Amino acid sequence: MSSSIDQVMSMRRFDAITIVLAEAIADEDDTAVQAMLRDALVGLEGVPAAEQWSVELFDEETADTFDLIPPDDQAITDKLAFDIRNRLANRDEIAFAEALFEVVSTITPDEVAEDDDVAAAQLDDFASFSIFGSGDWWDNLTTAEQDVDWNHKIVGTKEAWSDGQGEGIIIGHPDTGYIPHFELAGASIDDDNGYDFVENKANTVNNFLRGGNHGLGTSSVIVGKTEATIQPRTIFGVAPKATIVPFRIAPIWAPVFLTPVGPRRVRNAVQRARQKKVHIISMSLGG
Repeated sequence: MSSSIDQVMSMRRFDAITIVLAEAIADEDDTAVQAMLRDALVGLEGVPAAEQWSVELFDEETADTFDLIPPDDQAITDKLAFDIRNRLANRDEIAFAEALFEVVSTITPDEVAEDDDVAAAQLDDFASFSIFGSGDWWDNLTTAEQDVDWNHKIVGTKEAWSDGQGEGIIIGHPDTGYIPHFELAGASIDDDNGYDFVENKANTVNNFLRGGNHGLGTSSVIVGKTEATIQPRTIFGVAPKATIVPFRIAPIWAPVFLTPVGPRRVRNAVQRARQKKVHIISMSLGG
């Protein structure tokens, strides 16, 4: 496990620096922020000029938080990233600064296209696939081991349903998107208000080969329906009458842990969920 984590971490790169301005200049525009960045880069070798960086305001309501994003072809080392961060953090005008990193996908555009083609061909099969109820491994289990409701019995899900099953509750769900599947048949998924922060598009439907299975699994744990109309042994969610608003934050290939999801994407998804006035935000991220 540690070697896998080391391999993932070795592929990370500097993504951006997020700063929060001090209250005294909270209304300043990005010209002032650009000047601060320019000063922070003075004397540092191997760093793109300040003019090549993008300065993006995070929240117009507060107008005090900015992302300083280097050009795509940058090769800023961890040490340089923290040098820049430290220089910015030491300025009186800046209340907070943090260097952000994420893992870069090694998949090429051709591989992405091939992945899409394969996934499209497999989607119908996957939509009716279940690991439950088939194979010698299942037949060799005891009746108790075949009970897919064991977790609900432990936490008392059905007893809690006497107060409701999530009616009227909207749940923001930053994850890997989701796959259309019988586990979500009839579930309320509000993809119109969701967003794919990886590919910057509205539709969050993903495929198995690009990690959509993780979001499928976590979505079904939340809003999976109780009726087993397609498969006799299906799981059900803890709030089957709630509504999920999905946000895709994990890249094409990456597992949902450590830096692959990208701290900025997590933050932006939480912000979008807040703007959509969700009641709950559910994230299954580790590390």
